[in-house]
Amino acid sequence: MSRDESLKDKFALLRAAHRERDARHHGGGAEGEEAHHEALLELKRLHDEHHRQRDEKQRLREEERARRKGKRPLNAEAIAAAAVAIADAQGVEEVSMRKIAAVLGAGTMSLYHYVRTKEDLLAAMEDLIMGEILVQPQALKGGWRKAMGAIARHTRDAYSRHPWALLVSGNGKPGLNSLKHVEQSIAALETTGLSFEDRLVMSVIVDDFVFGNSLRAAQARLEEQQAGASLDDVTAFMTKHVDPIEFPVLHAAVGDSDMGDFIKKMAVAFQPGEWFDTGLEALLDGLAKRFGLGD
Repeated sequence: MSRDESLKDKFALLRAAHRERDARHHGGGAEGEEAHHEALLELKRLHDEHHRQRDEKQRLREEERARRKGKRPLNAEAIAAAAVAIADAQGVEEVSMRKIAAVLGAGTMSLYHYVRTKEDLLAAMEDLIMGEILVQPQALKGGWRKAMGAIARHTRDAYSRHPWALLVSGNGKPGLNSLKHVEQSIAALETTGLSFEDRLVMSVIVDDFVFGNSLRAAQARLEEQQAGASLDDVTAFMTKHVDPIEFPVLHAAVGDSDMGDFIKKMAVAFQPGEWFDTGLEALLDGLAKRFGLGD
């Protein structure tokens, strides 16, 4: 926008402001109220357009500055990518506009031209993760079980790389990649011949399993990092409390085994990553039976 156009825009705002003032002070009856209302609408329209043009001009300046310095142009995706990198390295609670600006080599305030609120930032971060979940079109071919398995494993892998995303999932505004994930999930079940509603239910059930398994896996990794109770502590606790009266099933399972060895065997069941494939296949078996499907 040229300097003359900018001045014209400002004069238009002033004229609209004067019309709004005159309508408010001198208007009377229904015609006055209508004139007042129209003046207010015009003032808001010009005000919004003025700020849109100002923000666009600032965006173009930032992109040109970045281009001259050989940096990636500043936009919402670049900001989200920097935020995700910080969350991966330090935890999502450490993400801030100041740190993002430092990563991008930009001014902190310039980020707000692209991501205005914390909700917008989380939404952009979540949609970036959802982009990693999307599978190639070829993965949707070859039968519904294969397709749903590919989507489930892709989702699990993304959350494994970004476990903090489990804590913010669903807290932001919906994004295009989230919508594409739904589209892919429904398309993966197209060969079943089921209704849209049934396919949606199936996809949500699979998503819930993957989300829950991923959350348990993240918790298990965190416990390992925080050096939780030692094997000796757990062994002593189990030996003291697992008696045949209060815990007959556990006591019978231990039998004559060494309690330490028994606990090591039990620990496998509390490692979600170890039984993800088994759980997924069991779930798909159950869905196939529930909806009368073949492979």
